[in-house]
Amino acid sequence: MPKPVTTYTLDKTDRILASVATGATLAHACKEHGVVVMTFYDWLERDFDNLKKRYERAKLSHMECLSDKIAETIEAPLSEEEKEYPVAFKRRELQMKRLQWELEKRHRHVYGNHVTVENKHTIDLKPVLAKIEERRRRQQANGAMRVIEATEKPLDLTKLSKDEQSIVKPNKRD
Repeated sequence: MPKPVTTYTLDKTDRILASVATGATLAHACKEHGVVVMTFYDWLERDFDNLKKRYERAKLSHMECLSDKIAETIEAPLSEEEKEYPVAFKRRELQMKRLQWELEKRHRHVYGNHVTVENKHTIDLKPVLAKIEERRRRQQANGAMRVIEATEKPLDLTKLSKDEQSIVKPNKRD
C-alpha cells in the first residue's frame, strides 16, 4: 500500500473515480491509491477540478456496475462446486442479496422500494364542519348563560347560631 497522499492531484482523483466507477467502494479505492478517505471528502468539499460532478458520474457508473454484477451472477451457469455443495450455492445467493441491498441503499431513487399511494376517494367535509360550528355556537351560548346565572345568584350569608345572633357586642370606646 502506498504512503497516504494529502496533496490533491488530478491524476490521483481520476484513478480513484475510475475504481469507484468499476464497482469498488470509495474506501477501497482510496486505500488502493494511497489516499485517506477523509482527505478525499475534503477534496470533494473544496470541489477541486469539478470533483463533485465527476464523483456523481462515477457513482452512477458504480450503480450500473453493481446491476451488471447481479445480472452476471444470475445468468452464470452453476459451477461443479455449486452443484455438489449447497453451501456454495448459498454463497452465490448471499452475494446477490448483498449487491441488491447495496443498490437499494446507495441508489434508492432507482432501485429502492417505491410505494405509490393513490387516493381516489373524495371526502365531503361540509357536514363535519357544520357539526363543529354548531357545537361551538352551543358552547358559546352555554358559556354566556353560565355568566348570567352566576351574576343572578343571591348573596350567601353565613349562618349564625342562635347564641351568636342574640349577643350584640357593644362597641368599646377608649
